[in-house]
Amino acid sequence: MFHKEGFKIILVAALIMVGGLLLIDNFIHVFWLQKSLMILLLVFFVLVLQFFRDPKRNTVLRSIQINDIDHHHAENGQRVGLALRGLLPKDIKYL
Repeated sequence: MFHKEGFKIILVAALIMVGGLLLIDNFIHVFWLQKSLMILLLVFFVLVLQFFRDPKRNTVLRSIQINDIDHHHAENGQRVGLALRGLLPKDIKYL
């Protein structure tokens, strides 16, 4: 759910949020300022959680197609590059 290196930072952020909420609740008596600062701390904590999230990713393998013409040239002993679709140019190998 979360990246393993982020647990310490998430814990520190949670402690800062809880401490900040307690301090705001005890020392700030203006209602709108109190609620605004609490929301700001909550947004800060959510941003920390979003930064260290580790989403599940689905990968799709690209298909590789080889032209028949390249097979014909390769059987005749000619050195030709294979026409591969779905690969980057650096991945193309020569016969």
